[in-house]
Parts: sequence; C-alpha cells; structure tokens
Amino acid sequence: LRDISDPVEDTDIPFLWHIPKAAGSTVKAVLHRCFGLRRPQRRRYPEAAEVVDGFVNVDISSLPGIARAKDMRLVETGLVDAIVTSHLHEGSALFTDGRRGRLFTVMRHPVETAVSLFYYLGYATWERTYRADFANMTLAEYAAGPHLLDNWITRYLTHEETGELTEWHVELASEILSKKCVVGIVDELDETMKRLQSYFGWEVMESFPGCLHHYIHERAVNTHKHQKINSSSPEWHILEERNKFDIRVYEIALALFEEQAQSLIPRYPQPNT
Repeated sequence: LRDISDPVEDTDIPFLWHIPKAAGSTVKAVLHRCFGLRRPQRRRYPEAAEVVDGFVNVDISSLPGIARAKDMRLVETGLVDAIVTSHLHEGSALFTDGRRGRLFTVMRHPVETAVSLFYYLGYATWERTYRADFANMTLAEYAAGPHLLDNWITRYLTHEETGELTEWHVELASEILSKKCVVGIVDELDETMKRLQSYFGWEVMESFPGCLHHYIHERAVNTHKHQKINSSSPEWHILEERNKFDIRVYEIALALFEEQAQSLIPRYPQPNT
C-alpha cells in the first residue's frame, strides 16, 4: 500500500477497508453510482475477471474469494477501479508494484457499530453471517455474552483476529492509520466524501447530478432501523469496556480526521459535487 503522503499516481487503485455497519454499503454505492468506479462483486457463477452489470464478477468479501482474485491477478487486468473488502491484510496482497493500493476507510463509534451489527445480524437473513438466535436475544445478553467479537477495528487492523490485545496493538493500529489511510467519519460523511473526491480526483457522473446528496441523505444503503441506546445505559458501558481498544483507536481516528484536513487534503484540488 502507498503511504498517504506519496503523490497519487494514475496507476494507484483506491482500497476501501470496509468496517461493518459504518456506512460502507452507502460508500460502495457512491463509488459505483456517483463516480462510475468498477469494483469486484460477484454477479453470476462462475466467477471470472469480466465486467457484468458494471461490476467485476469476482467476490472478494471472503478469504477464499480474495485468494481466487489473487490467482487471477485481478488488479493487473485493468478492469478494477477500486477494491473493497473487510479483510485489510489479505486485500492488500492483491496489489502489485505496478498497481499500488491507496487505503481509505470510514469509521463509526465502536459501541454504535456493535449495537447496529447485533440488530442487523438478527434480521438480515440474506447475509452469510445471519444469526437467527440474535432475534431472541436482548442487547444486554449480547453485550455480556460470548458472541460479541470485541475490538473488531483493532483486530482487523493489526491482523490479530483472535487472542489477547495489548497496548502494542493500539500503537500499531495508530501507525497504520496515520501512515497509510485516509480516514473518514460516519458522523461527517459529507465532508468525508468531499475529501475522498479531492484526494482521488473523482468526478461525479454528469448523468446523476446530486448523486452524493441522494445517497448520503436520502437513500442510505443497507440500513436497518433499530432502537437506540443511551450512552449512560448499562449496555453502553459494557460494550464500551469490552471494546476499550477500539475506543482508543477511534479517538485516534477522530484526531487524524482533523489533522488530515490541514496536512493532506489542501494539496489536492476541490471537487465538483
């Protein structure tokens, strides 16, 4: 992956590290619908390095899919304008010296993400990760129980999906974000998309004026309405404690979001919207 301070090259490929329930589906829709970027997404069987319905017909949402894409030398086909996956390290291995990746992500408060994911997985029957048992479980039971994958951001940033986390993992996560990643924030999605547009030089397609506003404010993708929890509630405090490393990393990301507004984005021309 490129360092964010390196000049953007025409051969670089944007790489969205997709954090579950952090506006990733909306950002994917914006990349495709507003900017006309082709990304891998399986549209039919068998998978192949071919364009189908405006997508490259390869699934990279799973580790076996990423391995197949690597065997296909996917990024070298010239078909892909962007890479999107939750598997940061395996996804990074898709890039080559001639086609380098440019990392960006959009982050949300870890407790809000955990709550949203719990309600979503108990509802979304079409997802591979659907959990029918979550529909009959309370948030308090989930927060205190064994089903919670704690500190998802820190684990996937540092490639420590299981096992004990330490201060070292927070430091490594901070280093990766600060050196390699353009950071976006869900609560600042308008500004986030403006920055990404500026950084990557994307232009909204003339056929869909107002596209960004449409997807950010009118038709957010793959959202699921659920009850909110108060930040003073017992459930919030349990989730906050169990995700204490992610809370630290999120606070670092918020600081980077402010810092990049001064250190990074002003180097690039302002986009059209």
